[in-house]
Amino acid sequence: EKIQSWFGVAVRAIVVLFGLLVLFLPWLHANVDSPILWGLDALLSLQCHRIRDRTIILAGVPMAVCARCTGVYIGAVIGMTFARPRWHSLPLLAWVAVALLIVISDVFFEWTPMGQLGQALRLITGLLLAWPAAAAAARILSLEEPSS
Repeated sequence: EKIQSWFGVAVRAIVVLFGLLVLFLPWLHANVDSPILWGLDALLSLQCHRIRDRTIILAGVPMAVCARCTGVYIGAVIGMTFARPRWHSLPLLAWVAVALLIVISDVFFEWTPMGQLGQALRLITGLLLAWPAAAAAARILSLEEPSS
């Protein structure tokens, strides 16, 4: 059980560090020339479309992934770091199902003539989907029981 506990802590730490690395990748690229960073950037290009007008730009620098993926990474970092909310399976599944429906609805809405709802909505939908799912994964990795 002690090995499982350390394994859980290690996985959580890796997910958090990876998420933070993704969030800070554009600024790291500007200051560090590393094959590891270029490899991470190439990996992210396979995972995210990175369409420029759907990407948040901070201080003149575009994020490494689109707004929705940025929300997913932020949600994963928050969920893995704090392991909250601590919901039982049914409320968690209900939340993730509703969040997933909202994301899917937003994606389909983007294809309509009314189209773009904005970066903030994309960021929020990604965050609302990933945060509770990552919190549940963190709880499982830490061998914790859910709260009521």
